[in-house]
Amino acid sequence: MVNFNIGAGSAAGCQSRMGFFVGAGFAYNVGTVEQKFPDTYYDWVEYVDPYKTTSTVGPAGNIGLRIAVGGKNGIILRSTLSI
Repeated sequence: MVNFNIGAGSAAGCQSRMGFFVGAGFAYNVGTVEQKFPDTYYDWVEYVDPYKTTSTVGPAGNIGLRIAVGGKNGIILRSTLSI
């Protein structure tokens, strides 16, 4: 992920109290999912495998807003999208 930063949090000596960032890149996501398998004997009964691990790869982007509060800490509102 490559981010472009403006305002608060963009540099060590920045005096701005508000800032934002936007970025794009490539993501690799891994997670556990519930996978349902239809039972072949009964049409409406399903078997659930709760331990199925799957992964995806693809483009990703993020955007966010920074609000400086106090010294080094601040409030960050972030949104991320992985396709």
